[in-house]
Amino acid sequence: MDLKKKNTALLIIDVQIGLFRKKTPIYSELELLKNITTLITRSRTANIPIIFVQHSNKSRLIEDSDDWQIHPQLACQSSDVFIRKQHGSAFEETSLQNELDQKQISTLVITGIVTHGCVRATCYDAIKLGYEVVLAQDAHSGFNQDDGVYIEEWNAKFAAENIVLMPTESIYNLL
Repeated sequence: MDLKKKNTALLIIDVQIGLFRKKTPIYSELELLKNITTLITRSRTANIPIIFVQHSNKSRLIEDSDDWQIHPQLACQSSDVFIRKQHGSAFEETSLQNELDQKQISTLVITGIVTHGCVRATCYDAIKLGYEVVLAQDAHSGFNQDDGVYIEEWNAKFAAENIVLMPTESIYNLL
C-alpha cells in the first residue's frame, strides 16, 4: 500500500483536553500523543490534509470551553480542517464527508479517542461510505486500565471489517 499515491487525509478523533482531565486516565496517553504527533509531523511534510474532529456535549466537552480544545501537544495549525460533532461518528450530521469530497480524499488514516466509541463509529461509517480506512493500531485508546488487551480485541474486530491496521511507524514510512 502506497499512501503517497492516494488521496489520503489524517483524521484525528476527539483528542481533546477534557478527556485527559478525567479521573480515569487514558490508557498509554504519552505513547498515544507521541504516535499521533509523529503522524501529524509526517503528514505536514507530505502535504497530506489533517482533519481534527472535536466532540461537543453538555457536560465535559462544552463547545469552545478549555476542555473542548484539541490537546496542545498536537500543535494544530490554521491550515488544518476542524470538524465539530455531537454524535459518535464524525460523519453523522457534520461537514466531514463534504470536506473529504472537496479534497478528493479516498483514504483515511484514523487515530484518536475512544476506541470502542467514536473511533469505532467513524471507522465503520467510513467503510460504509466507500473510503479505504487505515487505523493506526497504536494511536487510538480509551479509559480502561486493561485497554492493552481491549485495544487488541478491537483491532481484531476492525480487521474483520476490512479496516487496514498498521503501527504508526509503518504508516509514517508509507506517507
